[in-house]
Amino acid sequence: MSLRKVIKSGFIAGILAALVLLAFQPQPGWGIKILPPIKMARRPMPEFTNQHPDAWVNSRPLQVADLRGKVILIKVWTTS
Repeated sequence: MSLRKVIKSGFIAGILAALVLLAFQPQPGWGIKILPPIKMARRPMPEFTNQHPDAWVNSRPLQVADLRGKVILIKVWTTS
């Protein structure tokens, strides 16, 4: 089989696979529940309660006002 036939048959197989995938996309009535967008609760962030300097690692005690407009990464872990 020549290279041209191999490329042509691969191209045709790819087109057929794409058409099959497009034909079997899930439709709204197929039991797939589309959720509405999440509405964020508009409450102010509470102040940090532990302001003792020894309670903070690698940082001075922070206030919520110091963090306004900044991206905050919160890492939560468990030790159970």
